[in-house]
Amino acid sequence: MSPHAIQLRRAWALDGRRVDLPTTWPGGPPGRITLTRRFNRPPIVARAERLTLRLRSVPGLSAVRLNGVELARDRGKDLWLLPPEVPAASSIELDAEPPGDGATWGEVALLIEAR
Repeated sequence: MSPHAIQLRRAWALDGRRVDLPTTWPGGPPGRITLTRRFNRPPIVARAERLTLRLRSVPGLSAVRLNGVELARDRGKDLWLLPPEVPAASSIELDAEPPGDGATWGEVALLIEAR
């Protein structure tokens, strides 16, 4: 069965302002940034399903955190299995230094997958 994708497009926070993803960075690269987005854990059946974070088109990504705990620094990966005990109210942080090449940046989704 195909995973169910929940796109995390709207309402990312960057230095007190709202950013919607994916985006391009007008005027060149913004330098080192931290994007934060709150979300509610989707209801899943823990014994039958798992929750995965998918990141695509994120060149310059340096770290991924869930509720302040670092998940990864592996820039070559685009899928991260989230722990089964993700709290109902959670947040994701992305540390990055996006290139200023005008390309679209930041496709982020939660995937609900069968185990």
